[in-house]
Amino acid sequence: MANEITAALLRAALERSHEAVALLRADGSIHYRSPGAARLLGYPPGTFEGRDPFTPVHPDDMEQARAAFARLLAAPGASSLWEVRVRHQDGTWRHIEVEATNLLHDPEVGLVVANYRDVGARVIFEQEHAARLRLEGAMLVARTVAHRVNNALAPVSGFSELLTLHEAVRRDPTLESYGRLIHQGAQEVADLVARLLQIVRLEEDVTSLGPDHPMLDLDRCTAPDGPAAPVPPAPAPPAQAASLTLSPSPPSER
Repeated sequence: MANEITAALLRAALERSHEAVALLRADGSIHYRSPGAARLLGYPPGTFEGRDPFTPVHPDDMEQARAAFARLLAAPGASSLWEVRVRHQDGTWRHIEVEATNLLHDPEVGLVVANYRDVGARVIFEQEHAARLRLEGAMLVARTVAHRVNNALAPVSGFSELLTLHEAVRRDPTLESYGRLIHQGAQEVADLVARLLQIVRLEEDVTSLGPDHPMLDLDRCTAPDGPAAPVPPAPAPPAQAASLTLSPSPPSER
């Protein structure tokens, strides 16, 4: 009576479980599949009788799956955990985690016991998390580079504008055109940097980056032989430069 109750409880647990259980022979053929297998992958009982049980495994995962099973067979009593993509009966690919134990040496079992479950939700979460981390890294690099470029660009923009106003430069059309090109280029770069920072601020809403997040240490990250020597800051345009450019030029000697 007790054995009948135990068998009934076991059967009920297997039938209602969200996981599937398979008992495999040494050649990989299926000795038994729990009812959960049909719910998991959609194949009715007997679908793979007499066929290679690895048939529905994704071609890119086939070698990994066979190698994992071979290693398990070579280690009596051992357990192994691996993940493969398996084709559902509807044609879609499902991420399946397999946990198998080699009980071939056990005279009361003589089979490999494999529990397998759909871990697609976890895989999607991990992929989204990894994508979010990559986005945060890209945004951090973009913000750091933008601020570094802004700092380096400030004196270029300021001095180039002062040069175009200097009398000596204004008397030489070639120098004046060069000065205006330099200033125009600096302004265009500044505009691009401003747009980049605007994008970064928008992305901060969907990442963990905030306005107070520290900048990336580019020198430490990019130096091949350790941290690079710090680049001295460029001098700011002198305050008296504007008055100098506005003062009349001395009369030329005749």
